[in-house]
Amino acid sequence: MKIRNLFLIPITLFLVSCSTTTHYKNDRSGANFNSDDYECELVARRNTIPQQYGISFDDLRYNSEKNSLWSSCIRAKGWYEVAK
Repeated sequence: MKIRNLFLIPITLFLVSCSTTTHYKNDRSGANFNSDDYECELVARRNTIPQQYGISFDDLRYNSEKNSLWSSCIRAKGWYEVAK
């Protein structure tokens, strides 16, 4: 049991160190990230076509295209990334 715990500690530390959180800021008064995020997610989903049959490299392209549309939309609403 102790040997298993020894393997879990480095794996846990690795996973925690890999996680990143992106923070956004908007100088517009009354800006609401949650509602803008939701609208941009809808726009991105509406304008990309997911693969219908299984998982393939097209899924990576779909996710990349969707993320690109979301990023463009959120920037158009005045949001920009900030370092924390």
